[in-house]
Amino acid sequence: NHYEHITKRERDIISKHLSAGKRISYIANALNRSKSSICEEIKRGWYKGKYVPSIANDRSLAARKKSHNHTKWRNTDLQHFILMCLKEKWSPEITAHIFADLIAPLTKALLKTETKFCGNFCPRKPTST
Repeated sequence: NHYEHITKRERDIISKHLSAGKRISYIANALNRSKSSICEEIKRGWYKGKYVPSIANDRSLAARKKSHNHTKWRNTDLQHFILMCLKEKWSPEITAHIFADLIAPLTKALLKTETKFCGNFCPRKPTST
């Protein structure tokens, strides 16, 4: 199944059903959505003790806009450096230490993103207990 974002119309329906005291499973069935999607949507739009569709919509749009902000990858020199470090299996910590003197703020932000991307592939320094 291809995920489609919840629409303004669906948000209004969620609000109407919640006001009428309907259960999440009822709302999910009515919209042909999973219960977890409805729960997340309600959390997104929860404000002062109730679900507000316009707030949910604003927060959803802001999150989508933020998720598409990949400007740090426009620096191709930095991109090549980071990818080379990963290929050589350097840890993000070592890579940051080596490169920190040149462009520390950007490097740290990129390494956080890269760590999420490469998952278990990135070797890490052993932690002491």
